[in-house]
Amino acid sequence: FEVTANEIPDDVFRAHIGELWSLYLSGFIREAYKFSDDKGALYIIEADSLNEAKANTAHLSLSINAYCTYDFIALGPYRSWEKFFQSNDEEIKQQLNIPVEKITNESELQYIWSLFTFNSNFTHEKYRNNVVKQAIQTFRYYKAGIFKELYVMQRPLIVTINVVAKDVQEADIYFQGLPFVNSGMLDWESIPLSPFDYWAKLQ
Repeated sequence: FEVTANEIPDDVFRAHIGELWSLYLSGFIREAYKFSDDKGALYIIEADSLNEAKANTAHLSLSINAYCTYDFIALGPYRSWEKFFQSNDEEIKQQLNIPVEKITNESELQYIWSLFTFNSNFTHEKYRNNVVKQAIQTFRYYKAGIFKELYVMQRPLIVTINVVAKDVQEADIYFQGLPFVNSGMLDWESIPLSPFDYWAKLQ
């Protein structure tokens, strides 16, 4: 969700937040974050299809008044590491249990939403050579609480990650530890997120 208007009337914005709150209480919106620059928001929603997601948000006040635009992305669960959970390979078990040290103190952290896509450097050989190491390192970051949530977009070769880091630059440092990044196959963009404190408008 991205704001396109320079100014939004307060009554319209309050109505919009109230409508979002109803969708949140219904379970349709599972999580909500605002962009740190206050120019948009990220909603993780549960719907049977993109059409249902679009239909349930078309009535929102900011949409009706053309104060914003929405971009919908269908996501699926990230399962690339599941086959390693029950692995009897002692070397893999040892690698999964190697701790990862966080760079920044917990009190200074925020969420960073990052979208990864494979670029023109992708080859099946590079993928095969790195996929196991990539899954192991991704799991280690997840176990350490650095990668909070991971989803696979329902298009080929795209992953989204909710990262816990001080800023985009720190998130990039973690990403440099990913074999797919080191092999030059991945491009990504990141958006700093903040708590969705707009709910206070309803008080």
